[in-house]
Amino acid sequence: MFKKQFDALMGVCSFTDEVNCRFYLAGLCPFELLENTKADIGPCKKEHLEPMKTQYDEARKTQYFPYEDDLQQYLRNILEKLTKRIDESKKLLHKSK
Repeated sequence: MFKKQFDALMGVCSFTDEVNCRFYLAGLCPFELLENTKADIGPCKKEHLEPMKTQYDEARKTQYFPYEDDLQQYLRNILEKLTKRIDESKKLLHKSK
């Protein structure tokens, strides 16, 4: 972990590297958001490094990256799954009464 942070500070890494969490760069990692809830989707397998976030924020001032769009779509998918789960639970509850 320290090596990655050091490399990020020294400019060896780029925010576009696959090891970086695009959702974190866009402002919110759903894996962290839902951690320790009934909707927990497990730990994020990508890196969350502040220097990469800073690099991304600077780059997006002059260039378009679809990270926010990707995050929005991912959150929509999670919301749909959770809504289905709630609806199914409600149906089971009504059947048991």
